[in-house]
Amino acid sequence: MGTNDLKPSTQCGQAAKKPMSILGLTRQTFKTIGVEDFRILYNGYVRPHLEYCVQVWSPHRRKDIQCLEKVQESN
Repeated sequence: MGTNDLKPSTQCGQAAKKPMSILGLTRQTFKTIGVEDFRILYNGYVRPHLEYCVQVWSPHRRKDIQCLEKVQESN
């Protein structure tokens, strides 16, 4: 992802950074958007970044889990 640090907290931060930027761009691009349209964009562009290889590095610390859940709550 851009770092050689294998700490779970660093990896969670990096995993959350990309989807948050995509959500920001979505909000900038679409000033008003319906729930169904947002769901399509979220499932197509944001969710894959959150789910990519999560089974491999599965975060265990509450801080790391909250970091990833923050992205899901921001929609």
